[in-house]
Amino acid sequence: MIAKYLPPELIEHEEAEPKPVEQKPIETPVEPIVEAIEPKTITDICPWMDHESALSSCMDSEEFLNEMLEDFSADEKSAELQKFFESDDWHKYRITVHALKSTAQIIGATELSEQAKTLEFAAKDGDIDLIKQNHDALIENYARVCDDIRKWLEVSGDEEDTDR
Repeated sequence: MIAKYLPPELIEHEEAEPKPVEQKPIETPVEPIVEAIEPKTITDICPWMDHESALSSCMDSEEFLNEMLEDFSADEKSAELQKFFESDDWHKYRITVHALKSTAQIIGATELSEQAKTLEFAAKDGDIDLIKQNHDALIENYARVCDDIRKWLEVSGDEEDTDR
């Protein structure tokens, strides 16, 4: 209908079969897809950490803090705690959990330190039921903290960038 108002040179007539369109493959450079990854901070990997407290305990030295973290994760006391727990040796359990409490506090693992403190006092007071109710949770949290520390040490390498 509109064709009657247009000049003849602007009118195209459809053919019975449309002409095939030649399709060329789209050429894209082959490069590995790498997402931009922001450098991780210590509290990204160790969200449980009170970084300010840990740093203060380590003379405000990131290098010393990393050394303490390495020592903490390497000297895991889970097996000792489990052995004393299973053998009902509450005296040795108390000594070991006391050491865990103190070192956890130094590295800023406040929740783990509080758990250990609760079990230390339970052992001192002879509250074996409290120990039995909370021992597994302590061991699980301890393992998580050590795993996170190892991840941090792997990611950070020799870097001293542990800013929050």
